[in-house]
Amino acid sequence: MQAVLYVSHGTRYERGKQEAIDFLKSIQSYVNAPLQEICFLEIVSPNIEEGIHELVNKGATSVAVIPVLLLKAGHALSDIPIELEKVQKKYPQLTLTYGEPLGVQERIIDAVEERVREVKEPVDAHTKLLLVGRGSYDPATKRDIGAVGDGLKKRLGIEDVDIAYLAAAKPSFNEAIEKMDNSTSVVVVPYLWFDGLLIQSMKEKVQFYNQNGGQASLCHHLNDHEIMKKAMIDRVHEAFDTPFTGVKPLAGKKIAVAAERNSEAMEEIIRKQNGRPIIRSIQGEKWLHEKEAEVDVQRLIDSSFDWVILTTGIGARALEEASIRIGRQQQYLNKLQQTKLAIRGSKTVKWLKEKGLEPDLLSDDGTMDELIQQLKHEEIKGHRIFLQQYNKDEKELLENLQALPIELYQSLPYHYISPDKEVLEDLRKLIVSHKLDAVLFTSKTQVQNLFAYAGEELIEPFHHHVLPVAVGQVTADELRHNGVSYLIEPDTPKMGAMIVALTNYYKEQALV
Repeated sequence: MQAVLYVSHGTRYERGKQEAIDFLKSIQSYVNAPLQEICFLEIVSPNIEEGIHELVNKGATSVAVIPVLLLKAGHALSDIPIELEKVQKKYPQLTLTYGEPLGVQERIIDAVEERVREVKEPVDAHTKLLLVGRGSYDPATKRDIGAVGDGLKKRLGIEDVDIAYLAAAKPSFNEAIEKMDNSTSVVVVPYLWFDGLLIQSMKEKVQFYNQNGGQASLCHHLNDHEIMKKAMIDRVHEAFDTPFTGVKPLAGKKIAVAAERNSEAMEEIIRKQNGRPIIRSIQGEKWLHEKEAEVDVQRLIDSSFDWVILTTGIGARALEEASIRIGRQQQYLNKLQQTKLAIRGSKTVKWLKEKGLEPDLLSDDGTMDELIQQLKHEEIKGHRIFLQQYNKDEKELLENLQALPIELYQSLPYHYISPDKEVLEDLRKLIVSHKLDAVLFTSKTQVQNLFAYAGEELIEPFHHHVLPVAVGQVTADELRHNGVSYLIEPDTPKMGAMIVALTNYYKEQALV
């Protein structure tokens, strides 16, 4: 017998709980299932297991579980699936299917627009909105709320839509309302479904703001808008044909990404595994030395060098871009073709292949130490070597090269400026308070920046609570250099492989 279990969030605010119950009861006659129950994810009863138990006792053989949530964040990706897997073990004969949260839909933005017009009509180009979401550590939440904001701009024909959050994301609602101009009328738009303590808190803050000279109107939350009912009914019917596939390896795991480059791709992979990506880029801002790079390229083209050492894909491309700016790209590439090339790094190799170039020496493990060892076995005495550096502070590397019987020319086409201290502090707090399951490092620079800021207090959490993951040996060696002895490192130095290695680790742990 087909059944439906609606999983609402849950709230201590009785009126909010009743709103959710009334809403879900109002759609049940439109759903083709003889058994339907309502439960809550947290705070109030019945919970998911109790709801399933009730349905099974009534004869349910198949249950479509419906997350009654606006957006697809941690609750839908991990919390509910974790509970369902427990239930599946208890009732192995039961067929479970699993629905999607409502997500960002054009028709739901239409409903939000109507809520705005209920308190502000007419809306003109000078109307200011403050769109307020619940908030989440999942960056996808900010993207989704941003899409709602963009939709409101388009529908209302306005440009001034600010966004704030009630928890776990910035800017906070408190910060946003404190910065509002009292002389400007503003419409506060809660992107929330049912009443609760958050709505009550917003009402109090808006009232206080207005008592102190502000001009703010608070929209009604979405609640039982007819569009919301239709959207929910559609999600239920879709769920009948969507099998529950179990908990994915990263489900519920909070995984910080220290990278900036490709962070969105990594974030998406983590989310597909039902993990919670937390982007905290500590790479720092890339600073190009354009004029210096142009001088270096001219020196390389016009002088005699026996070897060129390219250490990063970014550096190789920066030198090529410099050659383009001075109108000597082909001469630069010809020079590389005629000169012996010593290479480290997969991105550097990729750039070479794009240009039809082959390295004479290639670091087997991706490290400069290995490349220098290979150079020592070459006849290099008295040779002139052009080095593209990848960090202005690589003292040990320079000392090792300068110890060789060579003449070294150093080119630094770029370096990274230290990252924002607020981001470093936030990541430090997350690590030392054990609020993360893992941190993904995609460069040694990120490791250096974090340890330069936080130092030895990171060792204990990295050894016992938070799993460090390195993209390759260079990054892994930097972690070890800073005292981190246990970490995850993939077989190939690629970002996708790094997440696969982390996933495999958790799979193995689940079997222990």
